[in-house]
Amino acid sequence: MPRTRKVDKTVAQQKALSAFWKIGYNQLGVRALEEATGINRFALQKEYGGKAGLFIKVLDDYLLLSENGVFNNVSNGGLEEVATLFLMRADNETLPEETRYGCLAINTACENDGKNEEINHRIMNFFDMIGDAFKSALSNEKKQGTLKDNVNIQQACEFLRGELIGLNVVARANRDNQAILPAVKFTANIVRSWKK
Repeated sequence: MPRTRKVDKTVAQQKALSAFWKIGYNQLGVRALEEATGINRFALQKEYGGKAGLFIKVLDDYLLLSENGVFNNVSNGGLEEVATLFLMRADNETLPEETRYGCLAINTACENDGKNEEINHRIMNFFDMIGDAFKSALSNEKKQGTLKDNVNIQQACEFLRGELIGLNVVARANRDNQAILPAVKFTANIVRSWKK
């Protein structure tokens, strides 16, 4: 029977999140995952049902954190919160180092390519949540009478969601949030131009 090491689950899951985010699910081997987290193969299987189970756990945690964090601010805000979301995305100073590798959910969407239904369902819900947050922010502005009349909320939300997804892909490819700075500034200016 393998020797068990005492591993803090919260720390191990955070390390797993970082490893999956930087390397990707398919490229991260079980041995590398063991080294990154301190969770041995036996414990990985027993506690999580293997690499896939641990990945689902950290992905769920990441999605919940995104929904309750930055996207909650957007949902409850307006155009300025949307603009700030984009500007914040390029800020190496305040964001965790992993964000240079894009967004875990968007990376997973690209890597999974719809093949794993359990993962695909989570990613599609994440994309819906992004769209809903933008819709809520723009609707808040409309209710206050501060959204320009020529702004089609549905089209604007699709544009913003697509822009956010694309920017995260570019950030990952460059391994640098600053690579998207010109685009996020431009997007923030577009968003601010929708205000009456």
